[in-house]
Amino acid sequence: MDVKIGQKSYDPYASEEKIKQQISKYPLMEEIGFLVLGMRVYHVHTGSYETQNQHYGRGLTKETIKDGVARFFHNGFALRKDAIAVSIQKVKEILHWFENQKQLNFYASSLLFVYDGWSPCLNDGCLVEKNKGAEDQVPSDSTDNTLECNNNIHIIHASETGEVETSDGKDFPNPYTFHNRHQNQFLLRDHLWKRSSCFSQKHLNGNVIPQLEKVFSQMPTSLLGNGEVEVRMIDFAHVFPSNARDEGYIYGLKNLIAVLQNILET
Repeated sequence: MDVKIGQKSYDPYASEEKIKQQISKYPLMEEIGFLVLGMRVYHVHTGSYETQNQHYGRGLTKETIKDGVARFFHNGFALRKDAIAVSIQKVKEILHWFENQKQLNFYASSLLFVYDGWSPCLNDGCLVEKNKGAEDQVPSDSTDNTLECNNNIHIIHASETGEVETSDGKDFPNPYTFHNRHQNQFLLRDHLWKRSSCFSQKHLNGNVIPQLEKVFSQMPTSLLGNGEVEVRMIDFAHVFPSNARDEGYIYGLKNLIAVLQNILET
């Protein structure tokens, strides 16, 4: 799942036309500080994937955002509360980092959520019964597999044969959740994260690359993740030097944590 974070999707040097275009495109961002750009979810009972594009996220409202985010953690059989709990912890760690850095401001940047689609504990307490009403409360559009990636993300592809490659583009990979029943999912997962870096310099604002590398090198090692659930910062084309906290990003992270916590406690 790709979640754009912050109250502004345009940078300080954007034209008036660009600002108006972005505000009309993402009206909810200023209010809640984040937007679901798309998702791909593995359904264990059918062995298939459900894909939602950027129109799905833009169709969510304050009233439906909870169910909209919860959809990503529902595998067609149960709600993956284990993955939600780990995701909350990882977002909190990112929030802690942002609350203590005053060097950079991020615009049109996202968090990439990934979890192992095949649960080893289908009968354990980490799962809850299927929420039958969730799909009726959120807009659905699984016919279009094209998802918005801000044109900046270094796309990760995982094929059905277990091979992994990276490329630049606007389409989300297939599959987005790195599960393949017939492949060694742990080898695939490790191979993928070794081949991909925390960020791709090719798409960075060239003026802040050294500063961004320095700041990121100070991140706690706990942010590297445990493999089965990952939350990664992506899309750094609009990162600018600052001498103050990135309040827009912090605002979005706090609201996202609140939504995830609400889902977990349901």
